[in-house]
Parts: sequence; C-alpha cells; structure tokens
Amino acid sequence: MTKAVQISLLAGGLVATALIMGLVVFAATFDINDYKARIARAVKDETGRTLTFTGDIGLMLFPRIGVTVDGAELSNAPGFGSEPMARVGMARATFLLRPLLSGEVRIGTVMLDGLALNLARSAQGVTNWDDLTGGKDGPSTTGGDFSLEVDGVEIKDASVAWDDRKADLTMTVQGVSLDIGAVRPGVPFPVKGGLAFRSSRPEVTGSATFAATVSLDGGDRFGLRGASASLSAEGAAVPGGKADVQATVDEADGGAGLIKLKGLAVTAYGATVHFDGSVAGLAEGVETLAGVLTLDPCDGRKVLMALTGAEPDTADKAALAKVGGTANVAYTPRSVAIKELSLDVDGNGLRGDVNVSGGDEGVSCYARLDADTVDVDRYLPPKRDEAAESAAAGPESRWLRSDRLQRLTVDAEAAFARLHAGGVWMQNVRATVKGRNGLVRVSPVEADLYGGKLSLAATVNALTNRPKTDLLVSLDKVDVGALSRDALGDRSYGGILDLKGALSCEGDRASAMLGSMNGKFRMDLADGVFPGVDLLGLARTTQTSRQKEGTVEASDADSTRFGSITGTGVIRSGVLDNRDLAVKAPGLRADGEGAVSLLTGRINYLLKVKLVPSSEGQGGADSKDMFGIMVPVRVTGTVDDPKYSVSLSEYVKALGGAVVGVAGTVVKGVTGAISTVGEMVTGGKGEEETTTEKRKNGLHNLFGLF
Repeated sequence: MTKAVQISLLAGGLVATALIMGLVVFAATFDINDYKARIARAVKDETGRTLTFTGDIGLMLFPRIGVTVDGAELSNAPGFGSEPMARVGMARATFLLRPLLSGEVRIGTVMLDGLALNLARSAQGVTNWDDLTGGKDGPSTTGGDFSLEVDGVEIKDASVAWDDRKADLTMTVQGVSLDIGAVRPGVPFPVKGGLAFRSSRPEVTGSATFAATVSLDGGDRFGLRGASASLSAEGAAVPGGKADVQATVDEADGGAGLIKLKGLAVTAYGATVHFDGSVAGLAEGVETLAGVLTLDPCDGRKVLMALTGAEPDTADKAALAKVGGTANVAYTPRSVAIKELSLDVDGNGLRGDVNVSGGDEGVSCYARLDADTVDVDRYLPPKRDEAAESAAAGPESRWLRSDRLQRLTVDAEAAFARLHAGGVWMQNVRATVKGRNGLVRVSPVEADLYGGKLSLAATVNALTNRPKTDLLVSLDKVDVGALSRDALGDRSYGGILDLKGALSCEGDRASAMLGSMNGKFRMDLADGVFPGVDLLGLARTTQTSRQKEGTVEASDADSTRFGSITGTGVIRSGVLDNRDLAVKAPGLRADGEGAVSLLTGRINYLLKVKLVPSSEGQGGADSKDMFGIMVPVRVTGTVDDPKYSVSLSEYVKALGGAVVGVAGTVVKGVTGAISTVGEMVTGGKGEEETTTEKRKNGLHNLFGLF
C-alpha cells in the first residue's frame, strides 16, 4: 500500500468519525420540540389556520431521516365551527438522505394512526378546505420532472365526517384501514383496506372492503388489475332495506376523468351485471357511459322482491321468473341509446334499438323493436274493481297533453309475433308511430285477429291546447266466438264480423272526447249464435199453449242461430244515430232505428220485430219483403241498464192476444244478443260491467243502444 493511499484512508476515516461525532452531538443537544411554536406560526402565516401539537415531536437521523408526531390538530375554517378540521394520534414518516441530494423524494413507510378528518360544505357550496387549496379550482400544479417513491403507507383507525349542508347530507366513515405496498413509478403495487360508514341523511349504515393491484405512470394515469370490493348496507335509504354488493374488475385504466373497464361484474339482489366499456366524469357524476351491458339470467321476481320488499303485483305469479339480456349502451345526462338489444323474458325474446334524448327543446324518441310472444296481461296487476279504483282516483285524468306532444319527436316501429292484451290474442302485429311538434300519427296498426284482420290508424293534432283526434278502425272476417271466449270467458257466442268505422273528436279527457265525437260506421255479423233464447222452440211452445194470458219465458241455457245482423250509423256531437239495423234469423226478421248518447249512455231506440214463416237467415228475404206480424218494441234507459217496453193494446190488435209474451221475449233475446256482439267487438264486460267502465270505452257505446 502506498503512502498516498494510507494518508487518504486516514483522512477519510477522520472525516467520517467527525461527521458521526457531530451527528451524535446534534442528536443529543437538539430538541425539535423547541420549534413547535415556530412551526405553528409558519402554518398560521401561510394558511390562517392554527396548528396545535398535543404530543411530542420526535426526530430520527440514522439510518434515515424521520419525523414522528405524537398528536396534532389543525383548526377548522372560519364559519365551520370550533371542531378541528384534522386530528392525528400518531404520524411517522422517514426519508432517505442520498436521493434528496439528487432531487428525488424517497420516503420510507408512512404511518398514520387515529387520523380524523371533519369535512364540510356550506349551503352556499363553500368547503372547509377551499382556503387551503386556493379555491374550488385549486392551485395550478405544473412542473418539470419529479420523482416520488414510497416504501409503503399504513393507516389505522382513521375516520372521516362529511357534513354537506347544500345537499342535506351527513355521513361518517369510521374504522378506516389502508395498506399500500411500495410505490414506484410504472411498477404495480398492492392496495387493500376496509371501512365502516353511517349516514343520518339519508339513513344508512354499512361496511366495505376493497383490494387491487395498482400501477401509476408518474402522471395522472393509473391502472387497476384484479380489483375486488364488497359492500354491505342497510337502512331506510337502501332499496329493499338491505343490500350486499360484490364487484370485481379484471382491468381498469384511467386518467383525465376517463376510466376504461374490462370484465367489470357487479352482483347484488340476486342479479349479476357485466360491463365492458368506459365511464367519464365520475368525480362530478357520470358524464358519459358507453359499452356492452349484460344481465345474467336471473329470477326477476326475487330481484324485485329484494329491491322493493314486496312481491311483484302481476296477474301471473310465475311471471318474470327468468330475465336476462345484453345491449350496447351509451348514456349521457341528456340521452340514452340502446343498440343491439337482446332481451329474454320468460323464454320470449325482444330485440331492437332505442334512442331517447331530451333537453329544454323537448324529447326525441327513436325505436325499432321486434318481439316474439308478448303477454301483457301476464305482467299487469290482477283485475280489480275498476269502478272503485276510478272513484278513488279523484278527478278525471287527462289522456292527451298538448304541452308534452308539442315537445315530442317520435319515430317508432314495433312488431310482435304474438301479442296478448285485454284477454285477446293477436298475431303478426305491426305498429308504427311518427310524430313531431304536436302532430302524431299512429299508422298503420295491423294484426291477425281470430281468423280475420284488424287495422287501425289514428292521428292526434295537438297544435292547440284542445287536441283533435281522428281514428279509422277495420275488422275483417273476425271470429267473434273465439274473441268472446278469450275476452269475456264466454263460449256461447258465434259469428263472423266485418266492421268499418271512421271517428273524430276533440279534447284531452274521455268525457270531452266522447261528447265531441263525430263519425260513421258499418257492421255486418254473419252466421252467428246468441244465447238466452230458442226462438223456434219458444214459438212452437207458445203456439201449442192454450193459455191466453201471461208470458212464455226463454231459458238462459238456450240459444238461437241467426244468419246476419247488419247496420250503419252516424255520430254527431257524441250522439250515435242508426236507421237501418236489420236482423235475419230463422223464423225472425227485425228492423231497428234510434239514437244513443255516448257521453251519458241514454237510449232512445225502436225495434220492429216480425215472426215470419221462413227458415232462412243470411241471404234470406228482408223484413219488408216478408209477411209476418210486427211487434214494436221501445228500448229506453241507459246502455248499462236498458228498458224494453211493448204496447199491449198494439200486440193484442196485431196478434189477437195469443202470443203477446212470445213477442216480448223474442225481442228481448234479439236485442240482448246484438248488445253482446257489440260488447265483444269493443271489449265490454256484459251485464257485470259498470257504468263507469262502459263510459271509459267509447267504441262500446257504438253498439250499446242495441
């Protein structure tokens, strides 16, 4: 070893010894607690807040530079009370000296125990930390290269209280634990933690845990891998009163307010939803959401019961037992777009696209839907006393709202392979709705209906505050026997119906629309059967009877086949007028004329009935061309309670007093049959239907006079 090297080693040793001795002397003589007042004064000068040390400050110099604080408090902002904004029981942080000399910050493990934050926002939207961050926007933090590394963060028994006077919300988070592994730029690190929370406005308590592997790139970008979280909550503000939620995500990458998610799965209330896409603006509420949303097949009834605490009120208690589907979803606060929708409900599919957007200028709706079997009745509430519900509902509701229709733009088309509504089955249903600026057209609406065809077209003009409605209806070769079986539960009727009608009305409520209705219709019912009387049998029984007084009653179990019932009519200002009703049945002909008010249901009608010597019905001679004894029957009362009256003096004069009872019974049977046909066509309920229910159905009253 040369002498120069020996001298260098000796000099280095002396310097190291001097430094160590200096550090020992400094540590032995320096007390950082003597600087508490100076530190507090600096904080006061810089922030206006008061920093109070409730315990000692410890300084470590070897092997790392470190500081330990055994208790400190930071006062609250003016106007937010006397409770400290922040309090800590113990805090410790260490720094490596050599990286500091090269401009890098290398921190050892940071520990916080007993941290308590009291955060608040005033009714004016000012928070109690605005003065520390330079206002709501915060200070500008631009800079050059900066490297921060942390060996780990450990937080124990932390709490956060949040009092938001603007949103009327208070919440407390307690028992917060957080463990963060070594943080290095570009190197993934583990994070896990848990907490308990309580809120009085809204009322909710619960707990949560979370874990993930996080990566940072040194800027505002971050990534999550294998993240999982669980949440348990209960209280009045929780849907269903209680919720257990589990969430996992395979990958998440974010930055600048945008998060991209892959493999997100959220399970709650017995349902699991998957999402792959992106979410923007989470800090201020979701600004945009776009991606593929999938609902795994689940028991929809159990999900709704868990959400609401009550069983779904459906007519079929097995409805919604299996629900699932997928769609491409794009959401903003002003619009929702659903594309490539594929929904399966109880084994029936619904496919299509829907786009709804709205704002100050109005609402726009676009839809293209195609469905298999849709059983509306199955999912609606069971039938109840509609008269009682109508009375309890209060004032008559508005059917049409001009102010809303004027702001509506709609372009919708729907197709159903089978549709069940009001007890009626339809096949190959197609409907189109188009509207803009208060003018809405529903056309065409077409369906196969019990061996025949249904066609509807309607136009609503809501350019003024009193909407005008035009309606065209057509029934071609419809089997009313099958229709009545499903709609009324009655297998007694039969016939093939052709009906054409054109109606117009004004107003936004049912009463106004019925009172202003104008139009015309034509009806032709062929090869029909109506129950309640066997006309031929009744006539024969009467003819062989030796009695001269009293009546011969028909049995409700009997029925009569007729060849045809035809008629046309006009409606003026809510009053239907018919002058050419014609009934043809074996042994019977009848003509009718009169009027009925669609609004009040009052009837003023005359039936001219003949018992004739003919076995022909449809295609047979008209009443005016056949010999027979005419019986004039006056029909009065109301649609729901018609009254039939016959002048006995006229009967006696025409029939010689032999078959007065027969004529009255025959006429009542005929008029009852025609009334029933009208109810079948328009969805009425026969004798059990209430006055309120009948007046709610305007088309019913077209036939009610019979």
